[in-house]
Amino acid sequence: MLFVQQSGTVKQPPLLMLHGIGGNHQAFAPQLDCLGRSARCLAWDMPGYGQSISNTTMTWANLCDAIVTLLDQHHIAQINLLGHSLGGMLALEFAQRHPARTQSLILYATSPAFGNQEGSFQSQFLHARLKPLERGDSMGDIANKVVPSLLYDAPSSLRAELVTMMAQVPPQTYAQALACLTQFDQRPNLSNIQVPTTVIAGQNDPNAPAKMMAKMAKKMPNAQFVCIPQCGHFANLEQPHTFNQIIEQHLANLPPMPPQG
Repeated sequence: MLFVQQSGTVKQPPLLMLHGIGGNHQAFAPQLDCLGRSARCLAWDMPGYGQSISNTTMTWANLCDAIVTLLDQHHIAQINLLGHSLGGMLALEFAQRHPARTQSLILYATSPAFGNQEGSFQSQFLHARLKPLERGDSMGDIANKVVPSLLYDAPSSLRAELVTMMAQVPPQTYAQALACLTQFDQRPNLSNIQVPTTVIAGQNDPNAPAKMMAKMAKKMPNAQFVCIPQCGHFANLEQPHTFNQIIEQHLANLPPMPPQG
């Protein structure tokens, strides 16, 4: 079973929101509240997260299959994907595997690949990130160490909210997501993605630097790059008003779609 929280109506263009490795559907609360006036918003819990049950190992193929299942369940023929971090990678993967079902992409705080081609960085990264779990640290312990470094001058209330959210991720799901992350590489396929794409970076994001994201956008035939100042890894939460305006403009520039659902 896949859980989604929705806003808007079936007469509006569908927008599926894909959270990152430490999130769930609640990571898009400001978008669900505001973007429902211009889109049919669906924020999912990725399989294994929140209220979404997973009966398979987490792989990019299985995650894309889960999106297809979700679209079919909601009678959506073609989707606009909004992906954050790991969710942005999944959006790229889905667009490559299912171009006919992808109307457009919004990619933020993400990258077209993880690590180097020979795999040494990926192995070191996975070992380092799994070590706290192996020694018995809780997801709350891990969240308290990871979250603060990803934000730029954010209020303590937002830090606490994100720590609480990440602490809710089951350890086995987190471990599978990390392993999946290290297998990602869509660099060879960027030039093949023809759909309208908006690439959004936080000016002060340490994980997905703006310079890297701008370079990614240049390799995509129909992409525009936007950088949000004074913002870290969570643009949609740190600067929700600016972020929502960018999304609304992206949707307004798309050709009309027939009603779905």
